[in-house]
Amino acid sequence: FPSHDRFFTLSDMGKHILVTQNGDLIIPDYADVAFPIGATITIVNISGGNVYIVCDNDIENNVILGSGTADSGTSWVLPDDGGGNVATLIKIKHYDDEGGILRSEWILSGSGINLD
Repeated sequence: FPSHDRFFTLSDMGKHILVTQNGDLIIPDYADVAFPIGATITIVNISGGNVYIVCDNDIENNVILGSGTADSGTSWVLPDDGGGNVATLIKIKHYDDEGGILRSEWILSGSGINLD
């Protein structure tokens, strides 16, 4: 994708996103793009730098869990130190927290992922 930020769309499900330049990959709020539970997107980073996978959170309070870590947050880094890197993002939950706030949970799995 170009060097500007890129929002995921429903057409990204089941595909890989090839990243050749640094930037942000943004998970939109469910109110904006209704990803179903089980939606999977693979990210291939060959930018030679960091790609940030972030929640939009303009309307909702979403979170990304880091597979194999004890961490969760709204912004993760997928680094590429020159040999490329791959991560997979899967939507695991969507619910109303009974206070009227929608929440989506995703899990990110990949080598070297870390909270931003």
